[in-house]
Amino acid sequence: MLRLAIATAHAILILTAGWVLVGTDAQAQAAPSAAPTVTFRALDEHERRQGLNDILERVSAERDLRREEHRAYIDLQTAAQTVHQGADGDEILRRSLALSEGLEQLTARFGEGRLRRLAILDRIQAEAGRQAAASSDGLRLLREADRDLRQMLAQQEAQARRLVQMRQQLTRFVQAIPPPPTFTTREGLTMRLVGQGSGAFYVSTAPVTVGLFRRFLSALPEHPDRQAWAGHAASTADEAPLTGVAWYEARRFSEWLSGREGFECRLPRVEEARAIAALSPAQPLAFWSADAWTPPDPAERRDLKRFALSLVTAWDPQANLAPQPGAFGEVPWARYPDLTLYVVTPSQTGVAQRWQRLKAPTP
Repeated sequence: MLRLAIATAHAILILTAGWVLVGTDAQAQAAPSAAPTVTFRALDEHERRQGLNDILERVSAERDLRREEHRAYIDLQTAAQTVHQGADGDEILRRSLALSEGLEQLTARFGEGRLRRLAILDRIQAEAGRQAAASSDGLRLLREADRDLRQMLAQQEAQARRLVQMRQQLTRFVQAIPPPPTFTTREGLTMRLVGQGSGAFYVSTAPVTVGLFRRFLSALPEHPDRQAWAGHAASTADEAPLTGVAWYEARRFSEWLSGREGFECRLPRVEEARAIAALSPAQPLAFWSADAWTPPDPAERRDLKRFALSLVTAWDPQANLAPQPGAFGEVPWARYPDLTLYVVTPSQTGVAQRWQRLKAPTP
């Protein structure tokens, strides 16, 4: 029995080894070919439906967003028609700022919406190939979605062009708003608008005060002239008009004030001085001008040139310093108790000040 079992086992091992060798040779002799592509109809159908549903959901969401865009567009049109109905220039400009911000926001929304809708159109084109071979209903739905998106894009483009026109009209309207009649500076000067159009300017409603000139003196470095300048303002109330200041000192004060206020402050020119005098005919004080003085008499002009003497213009509405009211020439270092100074600034300054005030956050 033992010999029989051993012989049987030995035969099984030989047969098994022979099968493995034969199998290995067969695999070596014939390499396996690439496996054929296996398709599952149910899976393909599921992917087609999922792609179609995703596109239709996106198109439905775009319809809702488009309705919101249209409502915002109508609101802006209404605001543009009523922006001029403000009580004053500040209110009109405040409405204009709100309208401008709304135009910018809706323009940005239009840009984002256009990119989304173009991306969906690309997906529709890619999906139409799969749906055409499998489902006529799916292809029909894609065509309807494509038509709706293109209609949205056309409406949006027309409204975007209108927004550009509205922005241009608003810019022209804002530029036509007259500057504010008055504004107050950081240093407490009340500036009043004089004139209209390109010739308009602002002038301080009163001469520069002693108190403001003292602040100017305190900001100066130590030098010999400082004590001399301070002597002119000594023993005088802060609210009193500044007098007895030379033209050089008045000009330097204007430069300092420009740095403090953040906009140009200067002495008035002759034509501006004439307008200032017309506003306050009872003003007894003369005041400095920024312009040089040119005598009308040729002989006087020759004498000034001969002695290398330069004069500046002062305006004397009450003829306190000159033989008759109006402009006269004076040496720049002259100091008179009846000679003061006003400061002027361009009309654009008032416009800029109003913009800054209206755009500042509410406390």
